[in-house]
Amino acid sequence: TIRGNVRWSYRNRWRNNKISRRLFSGLFYVDLIISSWVLGTITNLDERNKCLNELKRVLKTGGECYLTLGSKSTYGFKQMNWPFVDENTKLRMDDGPEKGIPHFYADYNLIKKLFVEFDIKEITHIEEFFERNGDVTSSFHYHVLIRKN
Repeated sequence: TIRGNVRWSYRNRWRNNKISRRLFSGLFYVDLIISSWVLGTITNLDERNKCLNELKRVLKTGGECYLTLGSKSTYGFKQMNWPFVDENTKLRMDDGPEKGIPHFYADYNLIKKLFVEFDIKEITHIEEFFERNGDVTSSFHYHVLIRKN
């Protein structure tokens, strides 16, 4: 399956598909971009900035982007035994298909900084609940709506 810019397999292999490269060449602009978990998988700051620049380039003036980001309030970021890649990125170390995969996490202030060149319309902090084998766990995420000025 493909999730964001990372190709996942059941054997826990992944590769970066370079979502930061130019999405469209020439004069092509869009009204809406939906980006689910893409920025959370781009752990290199330069690549993340290229991706944000590409969002700004392809959006029409007044165009919007709805995106999701992992929250620093979530379980994964709070795991003391998971190694940091940088101050906002940790390697997942629990068993499963994402073991060893870096995850980028944000907080409110970092979101404001990341999207300073956009009009931030909405920042929502969401707790999602999961039930597995009778156990209930939760995870925190941000849902962000930005507009190109």
